[in-house]
Amino acid sequence: MLEIKPQPYDSFSFQNCKANDVKLEEIIFYGMHVLARCYCQKSNQRFYHTFKARYISFLNVLFITGYSVKTLPAGIEHIKNLDLLNVQDNKLTILSPKLKELNKLTAVNLRGNQFKTLLELLLRLPNLREIDLVNNPNLDLTKAIHALAQIKKLDFLYLSGNNLSTLPRHIINLNALEELCRGCA
Repeated sequence: MLEIKPQPYDSFSFQNCKANDVKLEEIIFYGMHVLARCYCQKSNQRFYHTFKARYISFLNVLFITGYSVKTLPAGIEHIKNLDLLNVQDNKLTILSPKLKELNKLTAVNLRGNQFKTLLELLLRLPNLREIDLVNNPNLDLTKAIHALAQIKKLDFLYLSGNNLSTLPRHIINLNALEELCRGCA
C-alpha cells in the first residue's frame, strides 16, 4: 500500500529530482486534494505528489505527453489559470467539452494524436493564439482551417505531417497569423 503524505505545492523533491526533471503523468482530483502522479526523468522513478485543490490555481502549464491516453483527466476544467495544454503523442480522438471553461488558455499542442475533426470548443477559447496539429493524419484539415479562421487572435498554426497537399483557401481568413508551418517538424 502506498502512503501519501500531503506536501506543499512547490516541493517536488524526490531522490535528487528537481522540478525540471519531473514530468506530470496524471492528475486525480479527490475531495479537497489533488493527487499528481509524476515521473522523475533523472532517477527513472514514479512518485505521487499531493496538494490541496486550492493550489491548482497556480498551475499554468500542463503536459500529458506520450502516454497513449485516450481521454483527458476528469477535472481538468478546474485548472482555471492554465495557459498551455500539451497533450502531444497520445491517442486522443476528441477533447473534453469542459476545456471551453479554460478561458486563459493561449496554446494547445495536439500533435501526434488521432483527431478526425476539430472540435468547435477551440473556437470558444477567447485567448487561444497557438495550435499545433502536426501529425494528425486523420484530421480533415480543410474543415479544420475553415473553423480556425473564426479565431481572431490565432498567431501560430502548425500543420505538418498531415494529409495536406495544398492549403485551403480559408487560410487567408487567418488575419493575425504570424507563423504557418506546413512542412516543418
